[in-house]
Amino acid sequence: MDSDGNYSFSPRVSARKEVVEFNVFFEKWLKGEVPNNDESYERLTGVIAKDATMVSHWGKGLSFIESLHAARRNHGLMQEKGFVLWVDNIMEQTLAEGVYLVTWQLWEQLAGEERKGYFATAIFIAKEGTPNGVVWLHFHETARAND
Repeated sequence: MDSDGNYSFSPRVSARKEVVEFNVFFEKWLKGEVPNNDESYERLTGVIAKDATMVSHWGKGLSFIESLHAARRNHGLMQEKGFVLWVDNIMEQTLAEGVYLVTWQLWEQLAGEERKGYFATAIFIAKEGTPNGVVWLHFHETARAND
């Protein structure tokens, strides 16, 4: 509460919300439900730190931004295939001021096929001017055993 008795809230930084929105957008990208243009694709690349890294579910270390640039050609790849992608069991921890760890489970499925699951972990750092106040610094994905 400020000196005038009013509540003032700083913008909420939410790495958890970033995980959800990023994956929703990526699903729409793969289904061709968003325009294939630079402005639209900026939703993905604009929230990745310049030196961000990732470890893919097959165990390869990559530049996160280069991986997204390569994935750009997959726009509409899952159109009309009954593809769904979703996340659950999301947990966010603050590691230090402006540094966040998020873990979640990522799922994908094509119509008529078994779902595939992944355990995912990411480290975010706070950055003003991004949709959720954070950028991705590291992302690690591990395939789940089929249960």
